[in-house]
Amino acid sequence: MTDADTPVGQSVVARLTSSGSSTVYAAARDPFAMVEASRRSGGRVLPLWLDSQNARQVADARAVTGGVNLVVDTGHRDARVETAARLRPLLLDGAFVIHIDAGAPREEAERVLDGALRQAISAS
Repeated sequence: MTDADTPVGQSVVARLTSSGSSTVYAAARDPFAMVEASRRSGGRVLPLWLDSQNARQVADARAVTGGVNLVVDTGHRDARVETAARLRPLLLDGAFVIHIDAGAPREEAERVLDGALRQAISAS
């Protein structure tokens, strides 16, 4: 989950944990902002320092996580292709990248996430 410290990001993190995700890496430029979410989740939300524009941080995130099955990116619509390419080293084979516009209303973000989660689950 990129930009997990934003309002949309926090909503997505909550939705992922409530959907049964065993571990949610809450990536943010300020991972300390995610400490409370980690506490509330019983440790299933793990703060992760990640600026997707920094190749070294992406490599470090891969080393920490071992790779991930799903990335939810809440970056700007204009940067989707570039962001997905920069995050590719973090993904396991067959992983999904879901893009949710950072400015989207919460209901729209949740609708997009729910649809993508159903697709990811049916593909696994």
